[in-house]
Amino acid sequence: MWRFLAVLGLTLITTATGHAKSAMSSDAWLCAIGQFTSADGAKSVQIDNGAIAVGACPMTPAKVKTGKKRSVLSAHWPGCDGFKGAVRVTAKLTTGTCDAVDVRVKAKKLSRRFAAARTKGEAKDCQTGDTFDQIQRRIFGSKGCRVETCHGSAKSGGLDLRVGSAYQSLVSTAVGAPGEQRVQPGSAAKSFLVRKLAGVLDVGEGDRMPSVGHPLRPLVWLANFLRERGERLRAGQVITTGSYAGALEVPLATPLTITFGALGRMQVTLDPGH
Repeated sequence: MWRFLAVLGLTLITTATGHAKSAMSSDAWLCAIGQFTSADGAKSVQIDNGAIAVGACPMTPAKVKTGKKRSVLSAHWPGCDGFKGAVRVTAKLTTGTCDAVDVRVKAKKLSRRFAAARTKGEAKDCQTGDTFDQIQRRIFGSKGCRVETCHGSAKSGGLDLRVGSAYQSLVSTAVGAPGEQRVQPGSAAKSFLVRKLAGVLDVGEGDRMPSVGHPLRPLVWLANFLRERGERLRAGQVITTGSYAGALEVPLATPLTITFGALGRMQVTLDPGH
C-alpha cells in the first residue's frame, strides 16, 4: 500500500533552488511574488522568493537592489528559447505597489520594455460563486494536498485539508509569529500560510511547502513520516518523488484505467490489504 501512496501521493513541485539573498523585507517579497502579464497577453514575467523568470527563460536567482521608491530585480541566462544569445531581464517594482511591474528584456538584436500587471485569472474559470469550494476542488484535491499521508488523516503540521475540516483548520487558527494566524481573512501579511508557501520563514518554522528544492527531499520526508508511525521503507518498494499527472485521490479495491496520452494506458487496482 505504501508503494502506491508514494507513487500517487508525492508530487514534487519544482522551483529554482539556491535563491539569492537580498535586502528586501518579507513583506516586500510577499507583495512581489506572482505572475505578471503584459496588456496584450503576449509577454509575462514570474517572480518568486529570490528568483525571476521571463518568457521561456526558467526561474533563476535574481540580484536585488532596494531603495525607498522601488526595488529592482535583475537576472541573466546564457540562452533561452525564443531569444538569440544571452538574455538579461530587469524588473522594477514601485514600493507599495503589488499589482504592477516594469520589465526590460535584452538579448541579441532585441531590447524590449513592457509594463505588466498581476495575473488574477478570469471569471469564466470559476464554476461556482464559492471561492473556498473552488480552492478545495481545484487545489487541495487535484494537487494532492489532502492525500492521506500529507494533510489528510495524517494532518501533517497540524493542518487537515479534508473536506469538512479544511476551513476550520485554516481560517483564524493561531500559528507562526505572535499575532499571526494560519489564514487571517483580508491580511496576507498576517497569514502564516502565505509565508509558508513563499518560503519567507524564520528559524524553527520548518521548510517551504509544498516541498521544493532537491528531488530527494520528499523521500526524506516520507522516511521520517513512516518512522513516526512505526513503519519504515523496505527493500524492493518502488517510490517516485515526482509525478507528471499530479497526486490523485482514487478509490481502493476498484479497477482503474490510467491513460498517458499517446504513450498508452495501464490498468491497476489498489489492494487495501497492502
